[in-house]
Amino acid sequence: MAPTLTALVVGGNGSIDPVGEVIVEQGKNQQFTFTPNANFEVDEVLVSGSPLTLTESNNYTFQDVTADSTIEVSFKPILYTVTASVNGGNGT
Repeated sequence: MAPTLTALVVGGNGSIDPVGEVIVEQGKNQQFTFTPNANFEVDEVLVSGSPLTLTESNNYTFQDVTADSTIEVSFKPILYTVTASVNGGNGT
């Protein structure tokens, strides 16, 4: 029987492709792509419950799939720092 990879987004604010249950031919690879909504970024990716460290790309490839597994992604808002200052001493 072919392995099933189950992909889902936790908490919204983005997507994973493909999503849901993906049946993979035994021994083949399967890539998943994470796409955050505007002003969001990938927060965490879990593969079978274990945290995954992403490199510069928002994707992950299961290599040589031989067993069922899960992949979950969550997104967080991008936080910006704003620094205000007054120049010239004519205000506060």
